[in-house]
Amino acid sequence: MPRIGVLITYEEVYGKRGSLDDLHALLRPLSFYSVIVSLGKINAVMRTWLNEPDIETDKEICKLLFGAEATRVERVRERYPAGVAVTRMTVLYVCRQAALSCASDGQSIDSPEDLLAIGQCCLIANDLSLTVRFAPSSPVRDKAAALIPFSSYLGREDYANEIARTQIILMETAKSHKAAASPDFVDLAELFRQTTGISITDFASLVFGLLTRYLGLTLRDLFGNPDSYFVPPTFFGRTAVDHATLDRFLDLICID
Repeated sequence: MPRIGVLITYEEVYGKRGSLDDLHALLRPLSFYSVIVSLGKINAVMRTWLNEPDIETDKEICKLLFGAEATRVERVRERYPAGVAVTRMTVLYVCRQAALSCASDGQSIDSPEDLLAIGQCCLIANDLSLTVRFAPSSPVRDKAAALIPFSSYLGREDYANEIARTQIILMETAKSHKAAASPDFVDLAELFRQTTGISITDFASLVFGLLTRYLGLTLRDLFGNPDSYFVPPTFFGRTAVDHATLDRFLDLICID
């Protein structure tokens, strides 16, 4: 499996670069809830948080989204064997634009045309993610600078260590008298608790528990039993976390 993928863009597939207006025009008729659910399922199947290009699954997702037009995507992939249409960055970008342009009472995604719109949105997002365009002759520093916006979307190499390290820093700095004495000190752990109503430890534990729901799901589940991607109210039924904390957690992460 390749470690580095090449983004397949709308410009390469359709011959013109997609704009933000084009992206919003595709999203505007659709229900925000429906878009987020669809992207959530795709994200779960692709396991984008692993930051590992999965070319074969990407091909299957493209068949689902693009239908008869999937051949156009595959012609581009023939030039770039490591080409991918859907990445973590793609999903997050389209989610953000959906929040800005979709209506809460828009139409559900239940037709081939709607799925095609989502696929095209992903390709346009790949076009727009490169905020600075440059020529092969451009200075190396300009090419490197173009990668900076990607840093907020791309995952880390080692999530286990990254999550543990971050949690320790947040919890331990609050106990440091030297750090707390600084006029610039902000108790982020307490600020998180006040803002969300949940401690960082409980939140991280519940997120990890929720993630286990999706580790065993595959593309076959998406086609054969799409409801398996929804979390039933009984999922946390045997947890030791108190009901008030659990209810608050679900309020924070769920879509009404």
